[in-house]
Amino acid sequence: MGATTTAKEILARHLAAEAAHDPEAAAATYHDECWYENAALGLRFEGRELVSFQYATSWQLIGDMAARYEWELDLGDTIVQCGRITGTVSTDVLGVPARGGPLDLSFTAVISFRDGLMAGEHIWFDLESFCEQAGVDVASVRRAAEELAASLAAAAAV
Repeated sequence: MGATTTAKEILARHLAAEAAHDPEAAAATYHDECWYENAALGLRFEGRELVSFQYATSWQLIGDMAARYEWELDLGDTIVQCGRITGTVSTDVLGVPARGGPLDLSFTAVISFRDGLMAGEHIWFDLESFCEQAGVDVASVRRAAEELAASLAAAAAV
């Protein structure tokens, strides 16, 4: 099995855009009808504009964010990656005041491809560990994420 050369090339472009913290370039590797789902927060961003917004917001929160990939499983039209995200939390989390500080967090990402582009990405990480390291109340972050999810759903319904 294995991803096509096009999928591998798109993923390489995507990871380079992530490393450069370029939200528009990262979102440009996605299909027109795309999504990004943050399972830890229960948030789903649909369409390139919201996918770009999600990346920009993440890099605003963790300005020096870096990802290290420890392993990858290539299933053809899906690639699974596991690794670590490091950086420094430097601002509030979804409007919830945070102490900030260093972050070192394991993650799993499942990336789906369609028509030679990324159809979407699911990412999982331990929200409690993130909040503990960031110095932010996990219950407050969950409430803020629920409010944002409701807002995104309402906007999508319009």
